[in-house]
Amino acid sequence: MTSTSSALASATGRLLATARALPAEAWPAPSLCAGWTRAHVLAHLALNAEGLAGVLRGFRDGSPVTMYPSDEARDGDIDVLAAEPAGVVLDRLVAGCAALDEVVDVAEGLARGTTFERTPAVG
Repeated sequence: MTSTSSALASATGRLLATARALPAEAWPAPSLCAGWTRAHVLAHLALNAEGLAGVLRGFRDGSPVTMYPSDEARDGDIDVLAAEPAGVVLDRLVAGCAALDEVVDVAEGLARGTTFERTPAVG
C-alpha cells in the first residue's frame, strides 16, 4: 500500500466512523455547506466516490467515462439520495468507498497530469 492509498484508507475510516456515529435524527440538520443538510454532504461524498470509482474503472479498462452524466443529474441525484433514510445514505457511502478502494491503485499508475471529464463536454 502506498502512502497515498494509506492516507485515503485512513481518511475513509474516519469518515465512515463519523457517519456511523451520527444519530439518524441529526442527518437532516443543516451543515456548514449553504443550503445542504448533513445528509446532502454525505450523499455527495457517496456519489462522488461512486463517480471516481467509475472513472478509474474506465481508465483501467481503456474506456474513459465521465464522472457524472451532467451537473443537473449530479445535483438531482444528491437531492434524491439525501432525502432517503440515514441508513440508505450510509449504505451508499460505505459501498461507494469500497468501490473506490477497489480501484484506487489505478490512479497511481496514471501519468502525472492525467485528467478526466467531470461531465460530458457540451457543444
